[in-house]
Amino acid sequence: MHETMERLVKLQSVDYQLKSIKEKMGNLPETVIAMESRIKEEEEKKVQESERMNQNQASVTKNQGKIKEYRAKLEKYQEQLYLVTTNREYDALTAEIDYAKKEIAEAESQILEARDENQELEESIKSADENIEALKADLEKAKKNLGKTIQETRDEKNRLEKERQEIIFTSGIKS
Repeated sequence: MHETMERLVKLQSVDYQLKSIKEKMGNLPETVIAMESRIKEEEEKKVQESERMNQNQASVTKNQGKIKEYRAKLEKYQEQLYLVTTNREYDALTAEIDYAKKEIAEAESQILEARDENQELEESIKSADENIEALKADLEKAKKNLGKTIQETRDEKNRLEKERQEIIFTSGIKS
């Protein structure tokens, strides 16, 4: 009975030392995983923002073509105003002129909105790049610390786990 108690006390001591090793590692493994996840999120955000910038640029190009088209129509309609002979023709041309002006204004507005959004996206991408670089530097430090801690504690942990298994085996304790 006395021998069993000594083994249990020894087992408790070994478990305490293993717990101490685990605490020494702290939350470094979780920190590394969280940092890697954060970097991935930032990179995905950056890709989405770049795609949005490309869409905005395509919209700008499309609207520039639309403006060019409606300005040509506007010029044509204004020249035709001098050739009208009836009020109906005049009303029809002024309606076309008004429509062309409205389309030009709308396209110009969309161009400005797209350019403003692209400017914001550029700043956001720049910020994301800075965040990614800082996170990568922090991640590298955390990985080095984790590696160093693992290396320092590996042999001791293996020895203690082996000792724990021997105590359990010789005592007939079921873990």
